[in-house]
Amino acid sequence: MHTPNNPQTVFIKRASNPLIFRFVLWLKLRAAFKMGISVYQLNHQTCVVKLPFRKINKNPFNSMYLASQIAAGDLSSGLLGQLFFTKYPQSAYKSMLITKCTSVFTTKGLEDVYVCCNNGQDIEKQLDEIAQTGERREITTKVYCRNKLGTVTYSEFDITWSYKIVLKP
Repeated sequence: MHTPNNPQTVFIKRASNPLIFRFVLWLKLRAAFKMGISVYQLNHQTCVVKLPFRKINKNPFNSMYLASQIAAGDLSSGLLGQLFFTKYPQSAYKSMLITKCTSVFTTKGLEDVYVCCNNGQDIEKQLDEIAQTGERREITTKVYCRNKLGTVTYSEFDITWSYKIVLKP
């Protein structure tokens, strides 16, 4: 299923390549580029992005801005959706949009934050159903912002995406 020339494998390799990923951020998502967000891990189940603890991401109280964490969470869950979009032909109409985001902020982030979304299998399954019906559907993903060891959780997000896929005959 996941062969070396599979579009999903190619997407993972490109997104995991720091130079290619930074270039795409510079072209499409300048704020994420300035924040220094990078892909730490990407596979068919999980996407982890790293949000560095640096001046642009810090608030006046010397902790990580919640907005920076949300941006990284958006990217973490969005990359999984983009990964599974590669299953469908380029001629297919594909769209994704955040419709809702709820957050729980638990503690101050005082170091690099690793933002993790583990909903890959659920996203893939639901996108297959969406492609069959052609109807718009919302998928809610759970995103966690933690330290590198995963022992401290800084915040949690429920990000709801609206997806639509229409396959052209």
